[in-house]
Amino acid sequence: MRSWKDYVEWHQWIHNLLESDDHNIEKINVEFLVNGKYQVTFDVRWRGLFKDGTYLDNTIRQVWIMREEEGKQLPVIEKYIAKVNDPMVIAN
Repeated sequence: MRSWKDYVEWHQWIHNLLESDDHNIEKINVEFLVNGKYQVTFDVRWRGLFKDGTYLDNTIRQVWIMREEEGKQLPVIEKYIAKVNDPMVIAN
């Protein structure tokens, strides 16, 4: 994904395939970097039941590089990396 529009399109596509889903955020770690930036690392356990009966249960490690920006209330995400930690579990 390269833009907010790409993300919105992906999000709509995946949610059209789902019956239900939920997630838990685990193990948050914040490290301060140079030039007012910081790195946030955390695990997200995502579970989803698809309309075709497929069930997924994945833990995904996410790393965000963020910075404060004048005039914005929330930090700006400069870089977003997501990688599956565990082998995918599929059950019908």
